[in-house]
Amino acid sequence: GVIGCGTISREHLKAYKAQPDTIVSAIADINPESLKTMACEFAVPNRYTDYREKLAKEQPDIVSICTWPTLHAEMTIAAAEQGVKAILCEKPIALNLGEADAMIKACQEHGVKLVIGHQHRFNPHFTEAKHLIESGEIGEVHLVWGHFRGSSLNNGTHVVDTIRYMLGDPKTEWVLGQIERKKDSYDRGHRVEEIAEGLVQFSNGTRGLIEMG
Repeated sequence: GVIGCGTISREHLKAYKAQPDTIVSAIADINPESLKTMACEFAVPNRYTDYREKLAKEQPDIVSICTWPTLHAEMTIAAAEQGVKAILCEKPIALNLGEADAMIKACQEHGVKLVIGHQHRFNPHFTEAKHLIESGEIGEVHLVWGHFRGSSLNNGTHVVDTIRYMLGDPKTEWVLGQIERKKDSYDRGHRVEEIAEGLVQFSNGTRGLIEMG
């Protein structure tokens, strides 16, 4: 099942349709037009304007959450409590650590596999970079610099995750950060900064420098 029928849901639906062992049984969205568009395009048999009703009636094994970040925590917890087996939630996982911890706790308590949509781990450029680092072909890595023109709670999560992936997912020892927000900026319904910088010290001795905006 897929919750949220915005632009990114099309990528989830295309991927599920391409897999011979998955069937999309239902989709949900509060917007009837978006719901109709996706249901017709991907021949989804059942559609709901209430995602909780969809979870209760359809009882899907896998749920994709493709809504704006403000709803990620609520919907992930509801899906976990309903007994799904796996949840693929769009990034960012949530808007704060409290929500993220509650999502993880709910999934652990109900035996649900929770995955956040950081798909750049499958990008050939980054998998090759990871190979070059692991093989030692480019020498010892002391610093990885990542930059993106956007907010830290949007594509900034991809920057952080990709740096960690290329370094073998080391643990974080400490973080320094600075943000600036003067224009009352919003992204997908939540407050974001115009500029963000972060310095991360990883357990393997490498540092990550992150610049956003």
